Amino acid sequence: MRPVRPRWRETGGRPLEKQAKYNQEESQMDPRTMPDTASRQSGGTVVAVSPHADDAEYGAGALLSGYAQAGWPVVIALMTGSSHGRVREAADAAQVLGARLVVDESGQDGALEVTSARVRWLEGIVGGAHLVLAPHPDDTHQDHRAAAAITWSAVRRSAVNLAWYRTPSSGPGFTATVFGPITPSQAQARARAVAMHRSQSDRPYLTAEHLAAKDAWHGWLSGCEAAEPFEAARHLLAPGPLPVSAPIVEMAQRDVTPMPMTLGKV
Repeated sequence: MRPVRPRWRETGGRPLEKQAKYNQEESQMDPRTMPDTASRQSGGTVVAVSPHADDAEYGAGALLSGYAQAGWPVVIALMTGSSHGRVREAADAAQVLGARLVVDESGQDGALEVTSARVRWLEGIVGGAHLVLAPHPDDTHQDHRAAAAITWSAVRRSAVNLAWYRTPSSGPGFTATVFGPITPSQAQARARAVAMHRSQSDRPYLTAEHLAAKDAWHGWLSGCEAAEPFEAARHLLAPGPLPVSAPIVEMAQRDVTPMPMTLGKV
C-alpha cells in the first residue's frame, strides 16, 4: 500500500487556502528565508509539534507566546488536520500566540500514522530550528506517541534543541527537567489562545483553574511563581552570550547540585 502523502495548509493571520497537492518546495518553511530580527541572532525558529488542535497551547502556549513577543518566528505544526472545524480554531489560537500554523490535512484524529512522507514533511519545517517541542514518547494517547516518533525521526539530521512538553495524557515516563517561567502577559496570551478552542470548552484540563494549578505546581518545582514543564531530549551547549530578551528555557536539575563542603580536621 502506498503511503499517504500529507496535504498541508499554512496560515499567518490570513484565510486558509486549501492546497491542490503536496508541494515539497512550498511546504519546506526554511527558517533561513524568514525575516531576520535582532533577537534571532543565535538563529532558527521555535517549532511546536501539535498532534491535535489544542495540544501545543496546553503544553507550551505560554512559552510560545514569550518567544513570539521577543521577536522569534514561532511555528505550530498541526498533525491531524482532517477536522476543518478544529483547524479553524487552531488557526485562531496560533494568531493569538503570534505563531504561524502549518497543517497536515491527511492526519486522522485517533489514527495518526508514522510514515516516511510525514517525516519528510516535518523535516522541512524543523530543519534549522532553534528549539523543537513535542509530546513525550511515553504518552497514553496513541496520536501523541506517533507525533513523538515522527518528531524524533524528523530532527535526527538537524542540530536542534528538542524538548518534550506535558499533556493531560502524559505517562509516568515524563520527567520535568526543564521549565519555562510564565509572565503575566504570557499567561494571558495562552488563556486567550485556549479560549479559541470553543469545541473543547467542556474539557476540564483546559479550564483556568486547571491551568493555574499546573502552572503553580511546576513553578514551585522550579523556584518560579509559575512555569510550564518540559523534559530535555537534546540540549546543545554553545558558549557565548545568551539573548537576554528571549525567554530562554532554563535547566533545573536541583537533584544533582553538589552539597557544600567544610574543610577541616577529620
